[in-house]
Amino acid sequence: MFDFDVLKISDVPSGDREQDVLGFDRVRLDALVTEYDALSAEHDGEVSDENVARFERLEDEIEALKGRDRYAPDVIARCGVFVALGYDGRLRIERGFLRAEDQLSEPEEGDEDGDGTDSIASEIDPEGSSDEGESGAENKALLSDRLVAELSAYRTAGLRAALTDRADVALIAVIHALASQTFYRGHEVGTCLAIEAKSAALAIHAPGIDESPAARRAGTRHDAWAQRLPHHVRDLWPFVLALTLEDRLALLAYCAALTVDALIVKGDRHPGGRAHADALAQALAVDMTASWKPTAASYFGRVSKARILKAVREAVSDEAAKRIASLKKEPMAEAAAQLVAGTGWLPALLRTAQSSTDAAVLPSTLAAE
Repeated sequence: MFDFDVLKISDVPSGDREQDVLGFDRVRLDALVTEYDALSAEHDGEVSDENVARFERLEDEIEALKGRDRYAPDVIARCGVFVALGYDGRLRIERGFLRAEDQLSEPEEGDEDGDGTDSIASEIDPEGSSDEGESGAENKALLSDRLVAELSAYRTAGLRAALTDRADVALIAVIHALASQTFYRGHEVGTCLAIEAKSAALAIHAPGIDESPAARRAGTRHDAWAQRLPHHVRDLWPFVLALTLEDRLALLAYCAALTVDALIVKGDRHPGGRAHADALAQALAVDMTASWKPTAASYFGRVSKARILKAVREAVSDEAAKRIASLKKEPMAEAAAQLVAGTGWLPALLRTAQSSTDAAVLPSTLAAE
């Protein structure tokens, strides 16, 4: 959202900020936070109806006290706020932020870059804490963003090289990446793989498709996995690790299936996907007669009379097409639907080409149900 790095002013050395102690009741705030935490622990994080008022009162008073922060005029001149809408539609104002380049504090001694540039404080301590008796300041010294980026780049290269030699771990990582995005939407995605699991919305193009046999079958699979998967995405990695190979492949198949996009829409800029959809349909031996039927509403009433007659000729016979050729559009569509019913006829777009090489596409152990 913003193209600059920011710091919370409360994290800046105290010499750069000033609190109005008289207007900020630290003791009262600590007491309220303690009460809030105790109430949350008592009810295991669940907010029952009878406790809603208590939680809201505590939250309002805590926020009110926090809002009494006061900063020195020179700090106010350099700082700003973030204004955003919360999930509940309420306006949120987060105060006390400043851009990194506006920070006036001098870099601490021992800064590993030492050049005074790129000194934005990181929110993490890459070096971790130490029990070697170092002073608090030295122990908490943060690396510059530039150095963190460089070191993490080397670590990324090392992970890539190592994963290249471990297909078994790569399989788990891909499954984890897809599942984390498929089942934990709205949460932080817990994967370091830049694999995006997009699922095209079909109902906007085909109203009622969610009730089709294919969609209901996918929904059943989703519900079954949703019941098995851990509640938090942070627990997903050990869960996938513990799965049998058969279950891993089943989860991979479901997550990968949701990313299939064979839509052909106006302005389609990815025609290459159509050829792959055809190849995938052949490999899977997809039979669309199981999930789509030609009726007056689904097809015949929406195409020209010439196409209606062509379909009847293909599905039934020339004679059958001639018998309905003189009808008007609506009765012709109804008649064609009755004639074609049960023949297995499909429009060309829904047909799966037969291939003699289908059996050799996949090893039998993977192709088997």
